[in-house]
Amino acid sequence: MSGRVRPAVGAGLLLVVILVAATAALVPPPGVDTSPSDEDGPPSDGTEPPPDADRGSETVRTISGCTTISEPGTYRLTRDIADADRGRNFTFISEACIRIEASDVRLDGDGHTVEGFGVSDTTAIRVAGSDELEDVTVADLSVTEWNRAVYVHDAANVTIRGVNSTGNTYGFFLEDARNGTIRDSTASTGFVGVYLDDAGSTTLANVTFGPNHADDVVREGGATRHPDESVDALARVGAVATPAVRSPPTRATPAVSPRGTRGRPTSP
Repeated sequence: MSGRVRPAVGAGLLLVVILVAATAALVPPPGVDTSPSDEDGPPSDGTEPPPDADRGSETVRTISGCTTISEPGTYRLTRDIADADRGRNFTFISEACIRIEASDVRLDGDGHTVEGFGVSDTTAIRVAGSDELEDVTVADLSVTEWNRAVYVHDAANVTIRGVNSTGNTYGFFLEDARNGTIRDSTASTGFVGVYLDDAGSTTLANVTFGPNHADDVVREGGATRHPDESVDALARVGAVATPAVRSPPTRATPAVSPRGTRGRPTSP
């Protein structure tokens, strides 16, 4: 019968085969997990999106690179930061790698290292906000090759504990800071170990110096107290100096921060 159109059976079967093959390709083989993974890496600001642990009722957020901390809480560093890679952790002059801009913050370095590349006027960890900050703790990390290892400005009750500063122009730089505490820490092979500028009632406890190129402790205004009255307060401010005779660092001396009009380092 010439008036009837016969269906294209071959073309129909071919279409079915193509659809079945495409559907099968979307189904993962057994044992393959297609759920989202943290291995894709953190966002560009260095802060991991989800909290990684709970300490009782306390949520711990993790960071893995240079970042700004603008909310209260506990933050834990999950890896070493090498600023010298000049990747997303590159820190420009007059900037800081980890910027704490909120009160009630605890930064736990978890034994990691924050490493710069020896450029003047850069800071590893800066504690400073638009208003005075309170109750900030920086703990358990090593800092090397920066102009300032830890810089605190306009803050009260800041604790630096278990921080090892080596090869930085200034180890711990406190400016306009009240009731600060540096304990169980090291400031060595730099220019100045601890620089206190109007840092009233700062406590140094079990801080090890030496050798530093210029001085272990430099003070401008304010008072410094120490729990061990047997230690020379004027020269050591309650800290342990090793060795007693200072000598220049064995590595290249860090660059000196630009001087301000009052004869002291320019603030970051």
